[in-house]
Amino acid sequence: MLAAPATILSAAVTILTAMVLFFTMGLVGRTRGKHKIFPPIMSGHPEVERALRVQGNTVEQVVIFLPLLWVATLYFHGWIPAALGLVWCIGRVL
Repeated sequence: MLAAPATILSAAVTILTAMVLFFTMGLVGRTRGKHKIFPPIMSGHPEVERALRVQGNTVEQVVIFLPLLWVATLYFHGWIPAALGLVWCIGRVL
């Protein structure tokens, strides 16, 4: 059985969202290593604190974003939910 195009687009955005999460995890890891601030320490250099906040904010937003993306995919027309999801992903990276 083939999935509807809207479902495929939303699935692609979901995978992209997972990639954004991995990107933020890598950012935190690289920044911690650069400044030699290892877990469980959550403060220190301002760059590390910024990276931790980016990761924390992204994780907090994903909890709301993904369910809304899939509900919108079920109830709204075509590519619109996936396009808005793509905007969210790009916004998190910028």
